[in-house]
Amino acid sequence: MKNWSQGKELPVGRVPLIQWLCINDKGKMIGAINLRPQLNEYLLHSGGQIGYVVHPDYRCKGVASWMLGEVLKKAHELGKERILITCRANNIASQATIEKWGGLLEDQRLEKGVWVKRFWIDLTKESWFI
Repeated sequence: MKNWSQGKELPVGRVPLIQWLCINDKGKMIGAINLRPQLNEYLLHSGGQIGYVVHPDYRCKGVASWMLGEVLKKAHELGKERILITCRANNIASQATIEKWGGLLEDQRLEKGVWVKRFWIDLTKESWFI
């Protein structure tokens, strides 16, 4: 992962990837989140720059929202002005998390038989980065 975060030894067609794990106070991994600082054609079409997962026992408890906020701060620190984040059209919880952090729906696209919503988050206007 360290090499991938630096753009080294990437599989063909992949972009650098930075990953963080979310560990609770008992040392248990309860989630993970990735940031892809660059976009390629696939990511621009439907993959987005951020992906996250939360253990089922910890969903609907603010974990995804907290992780997304922290990674948006990191993206801002890296000089990103806006971030593309996507979710399946039927994932209402993820959509709400994205919108909480300022995500504006651009469109929906069909990817391998699944509708994906594409949101942009403007990192230049959010006062919570300061």
